[in-house]
Amino acid sequence: MDPLEALLSLLPTSLVHLFACECAEHILIHSTLQTSARKKAFAAISAKRAWVEGRIKDERLQQAHREVWQAAQQIQAAIQLMQGAGSSLAKRSGAWPFVGVMWSAAWASHGNESSALEVAVNAAYNAASASGDASAERAWQIECAQRLRLQLEEGRAGLVGQLVRRWRFLKEKAPQWQEELETALFS
Repeated sequence: MDPLEALLSLLPTSLVHLFACECAEHILIHSTLQTSARKKAFAAISAKRAWVEGRIKDERLQQAHREVWQAAQQIQAAIQLMQGAGSSLAKRSGAWPFVGVMWSAAWASHGNESSALEVAVNAAYNAASASGDASAERAWQIECAQRLRLQLEEGRAGLVGQLVRRWRFLKEKAPQWQEELETALFS
């Protein structure tokens, strides 16, 4: 198993979906993608974050996903058409990274119909292929996944601490509350 996949498999589904968003945003921020496509990509990623947090329904996420997926297909088709026509403009313009950026956003905006791991791996792969330095992008992705795992562990440790403190408080107060309850019921 790929090291990134192994790391992502340790995270809960919601964090894996958010990791996909992180990958797409990271590469999108550094791209010079045209404005309308860029807006669609950011809107789809934002919709995915809202969906993970339960702020929007599946239908809204699917709509945003369709829009960015169609934009990615249109950009890819335009580049392929230019290449098919023998245009060297597609090669000289460095247009192919834009396709990777858009596919990364499209994959990141996938909803519950896909497995979170598949979504994240495809978003990460497309982001790395769109970057000028795939190995540096991959290193950033692994660092990001490790950071998410650490935040999860710290959050769990904080939650356990809160539960222990609450349990001690209840254990201390239970005899007093029992006495008050018996007094109120039987007096």
